[in-house]
Amino acid sequence: MRNLCNYSYKEICKEIGNLTLSRVAILSNIGFKLLSTEAKYKDLFSKLLEEIRVA
Repeated sequence: MRNLCNYSYKEICKEIGNLTLSRVAILSNIGFKLLSTEAKYKDLFSKLLEEIRVA
């Protein structure tokens, strides 16, 4: 959400609800690591961007 929607951590917390800034940061880091290191997730981001372009 930070990159795609240009949201800050504070805005993400407000949108999702019941999450602290530190938890959102931790989850963002976990997501980044998964996208960059796990083979089954590597193409996920590019596929998402492709779907957005088509829509």
